[in-house]
Amino acid sequence: MISGKRKIRKKLTDEQLANFQMDSGTAEALAQPFRMTDGGSIVDPLDVAPSLLSADHIIEYVNQTGMVAPFDSMKGKKSRLKAASYEGRIGKNAYIFEKGNSAPQPALEDGAKKLKVRANSIVFVESDLDFRLPPFIAIRFNLQINHVHRGLLLGTGPLVDPGFWGKLCIPLHNLTNEDYEIPLEEGLFWVEFTKTTSVPLAGRPPSNTGFWDIRKFISKASQPSDLTKPAIPILSSIPDMVDEANSKSEQAAKDARTASENSEKMRTWSGVGLVVGGATVVGLAVTVAGLAWSYQSSLGSVIDNFKPEVQQIDSKIERHLELLSTDGATKNGSNEQSAKFIQSIESLRRENLQLRDELEAQKVITAEQGSSINALKSNVK
Repeated sequence: MISGKRKIRKKLTDEQLANFQMDSGTAEALAQPFRMTDGGSIVDPLDVAPSLLSADHIIEYVNQTGMVAPFDSMKGKKSRLKAASYEGRIGKNAYIFEKGNSAPQPALEDGAKKLKVRANSIVFVESDLDFRLPPFIAIRFNLQINHVHRGLLLGTGPLVDPGFWGKLCIPLHNLTNEDYEIPLEEGLFWVEFTKTTSVPLAGRPPSNTGFWDIRKFISKASQPSDLTKPAIPILSSIPDMVDEANSKSEQAAKDARTASENSEKMRTWSGVGLVVGGATVVGLAVTVAGLAWSYQSSLGSVIDNFKPEVQQIDSKIERHLELLSTDGATKNGSNEQSAKFIQSIESLRRENLQLRDELEAQKVITAEQGSSINALKSNVK
């Protein structure tokens, strides 16, 4: 499986561990004898138990196999090496898909100091690290927690298999509605290294190995399984969802305006031309209550104005009756025609009194209806 042999390098001293550096050219030369092929064999250069590698063992394996570069073990607050992981940053290239275009477009200009990840988008970022993993080292990587807290999500699988050579392609999802900028000198992700239980004789190299230009890898990923069909742009679905929601909201607002305009047209209610100022039942109820109250108030005024006239008529009738009675008594009741006239006037007086009583009763009813209408108006405001 492994072609070529190499001499094992000396173990590093404590001072060398603290100041270890390796460039990509040196790493490539060291890594060649450990590259996975279809045949051959290899010996693990270090006697390290299968486990998550600590910082010292990461340095030792880089020194022996060139598994990651550029590499710097410099100590301090800005050190890229932690106790069991190494920091990865944004490389020279980043790509984004535009709607309607299946070809990935550059998202990082030459000389740029920051990468802008647009709101609700996916940007494919190239790592600044070159990986040349021997067949007994696997890696995992994840986004630094400060980016996670700011709303970024890293789309990645759980494992990069032993034997991988190339640059990591990191899909960054900006789940927020604001653009997000990342300085290129700022850490993006952490890589951890795990030694497997053996140098395998079975198994093949990972299929995604050898991609030093992530654009080729992205273009390949956008191809459908049916190669006769065009490539599919890899886009976030969030903008389409937002557009759809906005469209529905605008349509709902348009429908509401149309309903409001229609409700302002002239409507007929019980034969009375009624202009309704709103499309709601509450508005209609207020209008009807107002008309009813106006009618009841007018009726009450008519009753109040008519009552003195009824009372005056009754007084006049009573006075005439007294005169007729006196005149009849003077004539000893002999005038039959006068008696009939008195009966007619008395009948008229009774009708007048009945009318007065009916008016009084109607006024009571009007007052009760007025109270009910006031209550209705209070409830519908």
